[in-house]
Amino acid sequence: LLMGTYPFVNSTIGKLCEEWEYFGIKDNHTINSNIAKDIDDIQCSYQYCTYYEKAEKEQQNNLFQDIEDWIQKKAGELSTKIGNKICKEFILKNSKFLKNEKLAEILARVTIRE
Repeated sequence: LLMGTYPFVNSTIGKLCEEWEYFGIKDNHTINSNIAKDIDDIQCSYQYCTYYEKAEKEQQNNLFQDIEDWIQKKAGELSTKIGNKICKEFILKNSKFLKNEKLAEILARVTIRE
């Protein structure tokens, strides 16, 4: 997206892309790349839950199905045991999120592969 937009981006992004491909991250060949992908998905889900928790009641109603679908999808895509454990601890068992009745309802229905 940024390549070609700014002159300095091509060289920086190009080097990162080369490393990405060299270490197999692009094709998810390593356990480290799988954990990194899981953490990225967990971080997005965490931010989504934080946004939902802080939203007004009307906004929460509008986001209810979206957030449930998102978290269920991302939890189902986790590919490592450590990713599953992090998701359970930081999202599904998060006391701050569980104080929100609707968010707690959503999180209770999320399933994670063992």
